[in-house]
Amino acid sequence: MPRPATGDSLIVAVAYSSTVYQLQVGLNAQGYDAGPSDGLMGSRTRTAIESYQRNNGLLVTGQPSQGLLSHVQANQQARTTTPTASPGELNERQISRLQRRLDRLGYDTAVSGQVDSETQAAIRAYERDNNLLVTGVATEALAEHVHQSVLAKRAERRDDRRDEADEIDTDTIAAIQRGLRARGYTVTAVDGELDWSTREAIKAYQRDRGAAITGEASLALAEQLGEGLAAAADTPENIRAVQQALNERGYSAGPADGVMGPSTRTAIQQYRRRTGISAGSSVDQALLTSLGIAEADAGTSVAADAAADDNDSMPVLLSDRFADGDYTVNPRWQVLSKSFTVANGELRSSVPTQQAKSADNDDLGKAVVRGVLSQVLGVPSQPQSEAAVIAHSSGFGGTFELQMRVRHTGKGPSKIHFGPYQGTNAVAGYRLVYDSDKSQPLSLVNVEESGASVLASTSQVPALGDGNWHDVRLRRDEDGRLSVDIDGTEVLNARYTTVANGHGGISFANFGGDWAVSAVELKAPRAG
Repeated sequence: MPRPATGDSLIVAVAYSSTVYQLQVGLNAQGYDAGPSDGLMGSRTRTAIESYQRNNGLLVTGQPSQGLLSHVQANQQARTTTPTASPGELNERQISRLQRRLDRLGYDTAVSGQVDSETQAAIRAYERDNNLLVTGVATEALAEHVHQSVLAKRAERRDDRRDEADEIDTDTIAAIQRGLRARGYTVTAVDGELDWSTREAIKAYQRDRGAAITGEASLALAEQLGEGLAAAADTPENIRAVQQALNERGYSAGPADGVMGPSTRTAIQQYRRRTGISAGSSVDQALLTSLGIAEADAGTSVAADAAADDNDSMPVLLSDRFADGDYTVNPRWQVLSKSFTVANGELRSSVPTQQAKSADNDDLGKAVVRGVLSQVLGVPSQPQSEAAVIAHSSGFGGTFELQMRVRHTGKGPSKIHFGPYQGTNAVAGYRLVYDSDKSQPLSLVNVEESGASVLASTSQVPALGDGNWHDVRLRRDEDGRLSVDIDGTEVLNARYTTVANGHGGISFANFGGDWAVSAVELKAPRAG
């Protein structure tokens, strides 16, 4: 280090500074032109200090200080111990990856594979923003830091999307469900709930459009799906009316259940082609008008008013289409005998057909009541029954409407019965019995502990074991009138007021054959 001048020149002696000298050495070593290292503060040294401060995010003063010297020396040490990317710290591929990530984080960087001045400036800006030592050097540590920042940003975007989905109101979700149904995607119900079937339908729609598959609801998705659709044309009531009208015209639209399934979509497509109205498989005002089920001065169908009257405002206590592939939750069913499985939205059971003849209506109150069917609410079980039995516990009063969509998938004799049960016995109460071997295969039976009595029976019914889906409804009115509908046509009725108290739940029993249930709905006032 040069000595300060002495003698007559006091000005020179005062102007010399060891801090300035060390700053000049450090700045010159880092490429800043600070002039000769003489310890004297001149314009070149001041300009070099300003440039350094500016490039490293420091307050630009142009003045020397001990703090500035410490920063310059630390920077110089980092440069000495860590070579730049150019000598081989990162290879060209790693540098390119770093440049892409920096650009993704908002630091403008061209992907060149070389640590040029633009990349150095981006690195310095990133280091300043993240409170790192500002070096402008591409190192493995820096590359890893940038990588973690990119991952954190992705996670933040995912959280934002989830928050957006949580904020979507039920009306928006219902609009998405209507739009998906109108385009032929399977949605269990238009109820404003972002359930499993809705998420899967969204994913399928996104997949078909080549979009990112998230399964999430959004306002943008609702707007996209709502383009060109009538707001309330595809309600369950209108779909049910369309199904009934198409079936009457010879189109196989499936059961009139208000669900837009594959059969309904195909029937609509066929009807549209043959009548010349706009193509597609959706339920819109043009289709309703063509089928004669739309009111001229309102946007609702005639069937909607009829359905409202028929339901008598009874609440839905249970609605299950087994779309989640699990009968043990949401809602919970309990297997009481043998086994059941769920596949493709169907609850299935199989009992060897020779066993279909083993139980008669007359001994339901004996052979069945003695079996495990009495354990729904924890009553000790007796010897196993030959039937496959499943039950759902749901307390409700003496007035009810129970509907099941069933089909027999096997061959040979078949027998089932289902209905509400009383107390803790899964078959004590009103039972609807179908036995293919009987001359009158359909019976309405009342089962008590002492035995079973037939309230009504008939032979004028569709063959429930023909392999097709059938909607079977059992209803009891306030006055004790019992009625049975199959595929929308009443086939049995009786009046029986003895059993008028509350019910413990509903059950389904398979005594023979391969049976499937795709939908169950129970409407009833909840017990006390």
